[in-house]
Amino acid sequence: MRRRASITMHSRRQHILALSLLTLVAVSLVVGAGLRYIPVADACDPPMPRVISHRGFDAGAGETSASAETVHRLLQSGVRSFDLDLFWTADEPVEFYVGHPGSLTAKLGLKGVMSSHKSATLLDRLLASSNSGVAHLPLSLSHLVRLVQREREAVGTISLELKEPGHVNWSSQLRRVLIILRRANVLDKFAFIADSPAQAAVHRRGGRGG
Repeated sequence: MRRRASITMHSRRQHILALSLLTLVAVSLVVGAGLRYIPVADACDPPMPRVISHRGFDAGAGETSASAETVHRLLQSGVRSFDLDLFWTADEPVEFYVGHPGSLTAKLGLKGVMSSHKSATLLDRLLASSNSGVAHLPLSLSHLVRLVQREREAVGTISLELKEPGHVNWSSQLRRVLIILRRANVLDKFAFIADSPAQAAVHRRGGRGG
């Protein structure tokens, strides 16, 4: 009886050992299969840099100014963020446009700063300089806001630099811009460029509604 019991215990131990080995092999196969399907790029490729459009148009395609169409095409191509200049005109009520005012005044032969000219004057000069006899005003802030509202999910961050920071009305115009963005519920999609801590403080106060 003792010998039979000893043989039975030995058989049980062998059976348990065999099951353990089979389990270990099965687990190894499953884990190995999972690792085999981990993409190599996930482990080896470095993170890609963010690409931001400068001024909101494709200079490589011959475009020279931002419009709703140029921004839309860039979004479709995968460019999600933009660095845009913003200026205002002497209209009542004031109008805001996307574009580099220094380049525009030089191109159109306008004297003084852009904020001293009205939209009608800007359009007249654009028409005069057009070879096709057709011209359009630069992309307005209101049109940019509507585009962001339509394509919110595609838009990353749009950085705006309101030009003429030395102008006596710069702070009040900045507050107008912030109010427009806040009322349209798109303020979270915009960032603002400041040249100094003093400018940054004005941005922060305006962002709080102060």
